[in-house]
Amino acid sequence: MTPENVEAFNRLVSVMTGDYAELLIRGEVLVRTDDPSGWRTNMRKSARLDRLKIHTGRSDRDPRLVWAIRLRNDDNQPADDETLPFKTLTYQHHVQAMARANGHTLDRWLIHHEGQAAGRCEACGGRAYVDATGDIPIVDGDVIDDHCSSCASSSLA
Repeated sequence: MTPENVEAFNRLVSVMTGDYAELLIRGEVLVRTDDPSGWRTNMRKSARLDRLKIHTGRSDRDPRLVWAIRLRNDDNQPADDETLPFKTLTYQHHVQAMARANGHTLDRWLIHHEGQAAGRCEACGGRAYVDATGDIPIVDGDVIDDHCSSCASSSLA
């Protein structure tokens, strides 16, 4: 991977942790917490900073169980194949095919957010990075450039 893409990969993986990251990634999050009011306030505050609309709530049966759902604006939405998530997903599938051709196991991605995705080979830890936000998409990673080191060592045995 190029040094710039290694840095982008690491930044993407490290920043996207916690409950708010799960909300961004999955569109929903369900958590049990000792401070439900504080959790809901923090989620709404973070969403407001990102100019996102969310709903938060609390379970009637368990007052420590709280949730948040990201709302999407359906007005003037482009066709699915023109959206950034679709383009990113398309490049992710291409990277997975290239990774499999090199013997890597890249069945799931660590993060997929705002046109960027980062993943690792489950066997050797090789990295995969996709950035579809620019005019020319970036596809990079050890899983594309190198054969899986775990597969190579097991085939030698």
